Amino acid sequence: MPGDRIRLDDGVRFSCTTCGGCCANPWLVVATPDERAAIDALAWGDRVGPRWEDGPRGSFVIPKKPGTTACEMLDDDGLCRIHKHFGEPAKPLICQRFPYAHVASDEHVFVTASFGCKSVREDTGAALDTAHAEHLFSKDVGEADPDSGTVYPLTADRDLTTAEFDAWIDDLALGDDLFEAMERLGGVATGPVSGEARYAFALTLYGDLLDVSSAWERLKGVFRLPRAMELSLVYQSRLLDCEVDMAEVMEHPGELPPESHRLLIRWMRSKLVGRAVFKDVPYAMAGITRLLLEVDAALFFSRALARGRAIEHADVLRAVRQTELFIAGQRTTLALSRLDPRLPGFWQSDAVRADAARLFTSRSAHPA
Repeated sequence: MPGDRIRLDDGVRFSCTTCGGCCANPWLVVATPDERAAIDALAWGDRVGPRWEDGPRGSFVIPKKPGTTACEMLDDDGLCRIHKHFGEPAKPLICQRFPYAHVASDEHVFVTASFGCKSVREDTGAALDTAHAEHLFSKDVGEADPDSGTVYPLTADRDLTTAEFDAWIDDLALGDDLFEAMERLGGVATGPVSGEARYAFALTLYGDLLDVSSAWERLKGVFRLPRAMELSLVYQSRLLDCEVDMAEVMEHPGELPPESHRLLIRWMRSKLVGRAVFKDVPYAMAGITRLLLEVDAALFFSRALARGRAIEHADVLRAVRQTELFIAGQRTTLALSRLDPRLPGFWQSDAVRADAARLFTSRSAHPA
């Protein structure tokens, strides 16, 4: 039965509020040739359908409204014109799925939701819907076999079954203090933050440092990374639309409102429960290193937004949105690992994981 093959994250909630936030993001709305043909064949009548631009690997992209980051199908009432006139199934699959997100194993399809969505960040709405998730990820659900006995590589020398991995997550007891939760997740250790952790953090912010749309721009970023690693770089943030002085951000005391601690811990847990820590990495602890650096990025953006004042929860909400949608989604560090063969070793280092957990805690806010 499909219900035996799908597992939902019961720690996130979502109901669409038609805020239009997902459609205003500067990500690419990509459609396959079949999806384009189906959308073009709709009964548009006097209404204006999408123009199309060539996308990656033979796909097509719906362009943005001139001078904005919003999809041209986003109407003035905050609704998608395709969805409004023809229903959700008429939209490209990428739009139908948001904010639902999944990771498939041989046994199960783990489904959570993106904290890039306002409803998910604010923990409002309904629990995730099993039938809807089965529809969105039907191919993976159909291929899953609950009896296949998936083994998850937790570390280089330790594997866990699905039941053991679930028990491991349940036993983490992350609590209500973000920094204690990060230390628990990273493995409590002492000592200064290592250069390797700073380098990996700089790579996490790579998509914010420059336009990554061309190979030349990506290559230029490599030469900026040493200064970013030293947290001495001043740059124009692409995600915050302001100038960021990394050293100044590190000087911020970094205290968070209690609700911000809870939000970031929910975010961490959703990635663990959803098995997102296994994406593009050799084993779970390497994914946890990346997750901790994504949390660091959210803390960095929160401080950058709160220059000269205390951090407010609204700062953290915005920082999580930017980090979730753009840094975590771009997988820039994976691409850069092809340029620098040291990077995979960084992800797999216990010391780097522990250092990543301390990089932006309020107890170690200043550069080492």
